[in-house]
This record gives sequence, C-alpha cells and structure tokens, in this order.
Amino acid sequence: VGLLDGADPRRWLAVGAVVGVGLENKDTLLVLGAGLAVGLILARRWDVLRSRWPWIGLAIAVLIWLPNLYWQATNDWPQITMAGHIAGNAADNRASFLPLLWLLAGPLLCPIVLAGLAWMLLSPKARTWRPIPIAALIVVIIIAATGGKAYYAVGTLPIFMAAGAVLLDRWLGRGHAWPKLAAFAVAAAVSGAFIAYLTLPILSLKAFAATSLPTTFTDTAEQVGWPQLVATVEGVVAGLPADERSRAVILTTNYGEAGALVLLGQGLPPVYSGHNSFWTWGPPPADRTVVVRVGDWSDMSGSSLFDGCRIVATIDNGAGVPNQEQGQPVSVCSGISRPWSTLWPILRHID
Repeated sequence: VGLLDGADPRRWLAVGAVVGVGLENKDTLLVLGAGLAVGLILARRWDVLRSRWPWIGLAIAVLIWLPNLYWQATNDWPQITMAGHIAGNAADNRASFLPLLWLLAGPLLCPIVLAGLAWMLLSPKARTWRPIPIAALIVVIIIAATGGKAYYAVGTLPIFMAAGAVLLDRWLGRGHAWPKLAAFAVAAAVSGAFIAYLTLPILSLKAFAATSLPTTFTDTAEQVGWPQLVATVEGVVAGLPADERSRAVILTTNYGEAGALVLLGQGLPPVYSGHNSFWTWGPPPADRTVVVRVGDWSDMSGSSLFDGCRIVATIDNGAGVPNQEQGQPVSVCSGISRPWSTLWPILRHID
C-alpha cells in the first residue's frame, strides 16, 4: 500500500526478499504476483513499472526461489502433479468456494469487505491503490477457475476489511451513532462466534463428532486423534519380539500420520511415508525389513509389496470423529517382497 502511495521505492527490495522466501514454502504466491502485475497494468501505474526498483525486487525473489525451482525440475515437478490432483476435485471446490469465502469473511461482516472492495475499485479517491483490488479479483478468479480451495484466497480479505472499516466509521459518524454501533457490535459478535465455531476447537470432541463439521471442514477433523494414533502404534511396536523390533520400520499412508509419529512418538523405529514430499526422506535402510504399516493399504498395492502381513490393531480417536485415520488398521508385515530401493519409487504417491 505504501509503495503505491509514494513510499521509498527501495522497499521493493524487501518485498522481493519476502516473496522469494515465501516461494520456498508456497508456489501459489505466483498467482498473487501475476495478479499484482496485471493490476499495475490495468490501473495504468506506469510510474511504478518504469522504476528499476520493482524489477530488482523481482530479480531478488527469483534468485531466492531458484533452489526450489531447481529441486522441482530435477524431481519431475511434483508441485505440478499436486496441482493436477487438486484440479481433480475442482467441481467440489468451485461449488463451495464462494459460500466458504463468505463464511470465512464473517457472515454479517462480509458487506464491510465488499464495501471496501468496491471503494478501492471504483472511487476516484482510491485510484492510487487501484492495482490491489484488481490483483485480488484476479487471484480469486484464478483460484476458483483452477479448483483451488476457498481458504487460498482468504489473504485477500483483510485489506478490504480495513478499507470497509474506514467507510463504516464514516457511516457511524453521520448521526444515530449508538443504534448503528450496537447493530455493528451484534454483527461482529455473531460473525466472530460463528467463525470460532467453524474453525476453533471450542466444542468437546464428542459434540464436534455429532455435528456436520467433520465432514464439512475435513481439515479440522484431521487435527483429531493424533495422540491415540501414536499410542496405538507404540503399543504395536512394544508387542514385537526384540529381534523384529530391531529390524522394524514404520510406514504410513500419509504425511500427517508420519509427522505425528515423529513428533509425538517415544522409542519408535524410523518412520517413513511415500506421501508427497515426505517420500524424499526415504528409502528406509536395507536391513529394516519388518514393516509396521499404518492405515489402509488396499488401494496402494500394499498386499503385493509386503509379506506375512497381519492386522494387529485398529486406530480409534475415542470420540467417533470421522477422518482419514479413524477405524484404520495397523498391521505388521514380516518381510518385504523386494529391496527398498525397488519398492520406494512404487510407494510414492502425490495427492
């Protein structure tokens, strides 16, 4: 905002550094960058584009991003594969995109966001900042068109909430302030409570399980049951004979399970997973041939890759919350059908 309003243009160097670091974590920042570039052009901010500082900032961002880009190129572009998987759920994501964005903005506060957007987009007084709403709209359109999730676009909301708050303040000052303020306070409280209900762990697990939230907000449901999963796997490992335990490895169906076991587990064998980037930590050592498998491997060719498998436990989060782990088996396999160096590429899955 400051850079569009005449701040020291050398700040673009800091912007470039922040963007470069951000790209090490999320390539979706490219969408925001593309939106801002188009916004500058459509808003005719040639003064910004003629300056050398944004371009130097861009060069800094690319330079910082290069190691990530090199890794992607030398590993068959897994991010593109992942984007293709997300696009496979495009229809569902598009159907829920605007309703979820409305909910996350605050059901009764959304008019403030829309007012701020309209003011920045249409008011002559906001011409200086016109590239920002254009960029935000482009980001929303691209994310919706490609089937991205609604929360990808949530970062575009705060600036319009701030602009709308200025308009709200002016409205409150035009008379009848107390009734207006009371109405706004109620709207803010209701919206805040509703957002907290949707996103924060304020319900007991049993109450949470009895609602539609676990199936509506599946990412929230995936936060439930990690201690129970870890305790179950620890019990399975403790029950192995000493000679098997010394040759054991834990293999999970997804990176969330693997991360929980690494973070919370005590005295466990090495943990591996073929899921997404967790795959890069493998393969397991060649002498680790006893496999404790976590999760359902029926659709992952698991039965043909491991020998002597038997189910020894079932994961239960104790509250009946439906998620990817609830009710899944933990099995022990006495051997592997071929060396890990051969198995590991087969076990890789990006989804």
